[in-house]
Amino acid sequence: MKSKRILYLFASYPRWSEGFLRQDLGGLLASGMQIVATSLFPGDCQIQPGWPVVTCLTAGEGGDASSGTGLSYLVPRPLRAPLTMMRHRSLFKKLLQLCKEEHISHIHGEFADIAGLFAAKAAANLGCTFSLGLHADDCLKMKYSPASLFENASFVTICNENARNMLLEKGCINAERLHLLRHGVELRFWSFMENRHTSSEIDILFAGRLVPKKGLDLLLEALSMLPGNYTLKVAGSGPEEALLRKMAQNLGVSGRVTWLGWLGQEALRTVFATSSCLCVPSVEGRGGIDGVPNVMLEAMASGLPVVAFGKGGIGEALDAEKGFLVDECTADGLCGALRFLEGNASEVEKRRCAARARIEQDFDAARLAKERAALFEEI
Repeated sequence: MKSKRILYLFASYPRWSEGFLRQDLGGLLASGMQIVATSLFPGDCQIQPGWPVVTCLTAGEGGDASSGTGLSYLVPRPLRAPLTMMRHRSLFKKLLQLCKEEHISHIHGEFADIAGLFAAKAAANLGCTFSLGLHADDCLKMKYSPASLFENASFVTICNENARNMLLEKGCINAERLHLLRHGVELRFWSFMENRHTSSEIDILFAGRLVPKKGLDLLLEALSMLPGNYTLKVAGSGPEEALLRKMAQNLGVSGRVTWLGWLGQEALRTVFATSSCLCVPSVEGRGGIDGVPNVMLEAMASGLPVVAFGKGGIGEALDAEKGFLVDECTADGLCGALRFLEGNASEVEKRRCAARARIEQDFDAARLAKERAALFEEI
């Protein structure tokens, strides 16, 4: 039987913050599946060594020009899909031509954005099957009508229970076609640190996009309440960086904050080894919601203690036995949890060991890659 050729479609690629998608694609490629990886628009960075190579259908820089934020949400939802198709009709023709040249028999779109819409429309045009991969924000803020995305999908993957429940409550898709498939961690790469960095200096690490939902402002405020032996390293970048740097100055903690920019996995692993904890202060109600952040899973696998708010999908991996889950989403709440790291070495040790066991049980990337490949093979 001839194997299916699958078009794996991104709105934009590569993006620094979407390492989980690179890992998912890499797992499918490693399984031997015939994947044609494509993006509609360029991402916000250059492809790094070891990343999957993806063909982009448009030239230029600066990421997806049509992902659907801001003014596009003022348009009534029934009109958004036809307007998007009209605006990008030339790009859609390019996609159809590529599918014909590559003899594509299945299309998979990542996110319920223009990639998901194009996957559904192209499959209908070509008479082939399609599927979608959904995450967190695209379930909360769905730009296009569910019917235009899910009605004829062979299957839809969702990466956390919180987002899955949102979709089912909205009646967007029946449960039989919705598959919970988490993002995993490469256990051999993120090996457990037997001898964790300990010191009277508490060196907090934050890693992620600098956007409101990540809650770095609350962490900076918490840092201002903590004594001088607490410092902070910020790994990441984003549109809020200038404001956050100014906030650190105004709070009088700029001398205790090191801004590292985006780090590759090797560099991040090195930073893990010299940090006291990872802090994940993600919040709701700021234009988005986190799923289960991969950097949190990587820290848990490595034995780096995690302090986090229990919002979005975070509580699906982290609880009070495996880390430090803060119920009160305030700077005071963070401050109390971070203070606990001092003078409680035995409890910290117990929780970080339990965190590694949790990752091995439910977030092993090798096993999850096989489950992902099996979905495509069953079509």
